[in-house]
Amino acid sequence: MASSGLRDFLNRVTDFTPLLLVAIGVYYGLDYYELMVSDASPVKAKDQQIASLQSDIARMQGKVKEMEQFHASLESRKLQLREHATRLDEMKGSLSDTFDSSEFMRLVVTEAKKVGLSVLRLEPQAVESKEYYAQHAFSLSFRGVYQQLLVFLDRISNVQKIVRVDELTLKPIGNGSARFVQLEGTMEIRAYRYLSSSADSLARNETQVPALPKGASGSEGGGP
Repeated sequence: MASSGLRDFLNRVTDFTPLLLVAIGVYYGLDYYELMVSDASPVKAKDQQIASLQSDIARMQGKVKEMEQFHASLESRKLQLREHATRLDEMKGSLSDTFDSSEFMRLVVTEAKKVGLSVLRLEPQAVESKEYYAQHAFSLSFRGVYQQLLVFLDRISNVQKIVRVDELTLKPIGNGSARFVQLEGTMEIRAYRYLSSSADSLARNETQVPALPKGASGSEGGGP
């Protein structure tokens, strides 16, 4: 009797085996769906977090690259400012920031008279402004012998201001067989004046030593 009942139970269980396997498959399928596929899936949430972190990392790397480029550009600009400051110091050491045209014209006439060169005409021309300086040009017509002209040019080149002579023309007049041949000619004399600009303040700010914070002392020992 017991053996027969056990056999019947096993037969019934065998009959339900396919259904049991289907139920187990459905259970694990739903569990996999909830774990991997559904919107509430923790794996899917982790994947989204990883993607968000990767996006943040890429964005931060871009910011770091921008900062490195900005720093390199800033250092380059500082180097340019230092070079400008050096050029400005050199120019200010050789050029005055003031120029009196009348005084300079009197100087030219005086130097010509000292060597016996006759000034026929001396006229100021248009002032030409450059980046750091202004150029004052003067048209000079003269008469004299060649030796007088050489001495005049030498004296003009040794005045305190920077002077440049351009566009020199000469023609002989009078007796060409004389010991000293008279010449008439023209030249353009250029003098220069330094121009102050915003570059001066930039250069000063770049090279200025920062002030100590209030209350700080330049010495290590705090004296009274």
